[in-house]
Amino acid sequence: MHDYSDLEGAGPELSLVRRLREERNGLVDGLRRIATIQEALRRSILEAQCSPAHDAKEQLSDLVARAQMAATAVVDLVSDLLSAPPKVSAWVEHHDGIAHLFLVGELDVATRSRILAVLDSVAKEVAGTVVREVVVHMDFLRFLDCAGIAPLVALANELSAHGGSVRVVGASAQQKKILSLTAIVFDE
Repeated sequence: MHDYSDLEGAGPELSLVRRLREERNGLVDGLRRIATIQEALRRSILEAQCSPAHDAKEQLSDLVARAQMAATAVVDLVSDLLSAPPKVSAWVEHHDGIAHLFLVGELDVATRSRILAVLDSVAKEVAGTVVREVVVHMDFLRFLDCAGIAPLVALANELSAHGGSVRVVGASAQQKKILSLTAIVFDE
């Protein structure tokens, strides 16, 4: 398995690699904990099978209690691992006077408020002439609708008013169709 350590600092796109690596490590840790619980339960079953018959009822009761605790622990772990992450993540990185806005997940009416704070900070930087171009990375944006595009259009209008521009990269065919209804430029 490649650990991507040789790619660190190679560009803004790699921040996503780092985030995905962190999430993968969390999942691997959770799966290791589940395996530990399974092994403890397996040992308990073997101990119960090897114990003298006069303790069988007590051993069976203990085994059932351990199995219930193990099942509860596994359910809790799986629940934690599968708990719904935010439907959209957004962050900005700056490179050579260009703000790179990364969008991951789904951007629609239900999630657009999550990125407004990020977009507000970019708009303030534009007003302060720190940024003249924003590149929006949509490579990992699974869904975009008209309600979700509204904050991006507002950002494009803000930038345009200050002599800047917004450019979208990595948009899917569906996203390009929506973007074509706006003045936002996207790479083909």
